[in-house]
Amino acid sequence: MKEKVTIQYSVDEKDFINFRYTNFIPAKFRTISYIFIAFVLFSVLTNQWMWNLATGQSIKIGDFSSAICVIFVFCIIYYIVKKQYKSSEAFQKPMKLEATKDEITFEGHGYNSRIQWSSIYKVIEKKNYFAIFTQKQIGNIISKSKMSEQEIIELKTILSRVEGLDYSPMK
Repeated sequence: MKEKVTIQYSVDEKDFINFRYTNFIPAKFRTISYIFIAFVLFSVLTNQWMWNLATGQSIKIGDFSSAICVIFVFCIIYYIVKKQYKSSEAFQKPMKLEATKDEITFEGHGYNSRIQWSSIYKVIEKKNYFAIFTQKQIGNIISKSKMSEQEIIELKTILSRVEGLDYSPMK
């Protein structure tokens, strides 16, 4: 196994949006909101069907206001996160990561950050990216799309060998 892995990467827009959405809205709240959205949509459709049976008339758009509000909130969150990505050139330019069993270094457009693994809060691996958190809500995204399969394996190996690191590999 290599003692050091060097990876050139950039952050993909879809990975940034996924990362921000999953960190902006906690998992418990997302689950509750999905249930709430399903309940609202089911209620609206049931009411529309019952109204149509009873009166023979269809419901007007105003009767869908609760469903429209819920969808509108999620659209606004998506728009804000997408705008954040577009306004930050640093995410879109090539970056470099160097990882050893002792530390990780991030180099990008105008910054160079060397961090000891003991200072890392946690590392999460998702299908399309790694998220390396320096604090509970602050992290770096490393998109897998520009990485070779060998680089992914090497990074996973280093992450799994760092003693005391809170690393959640993809299942």
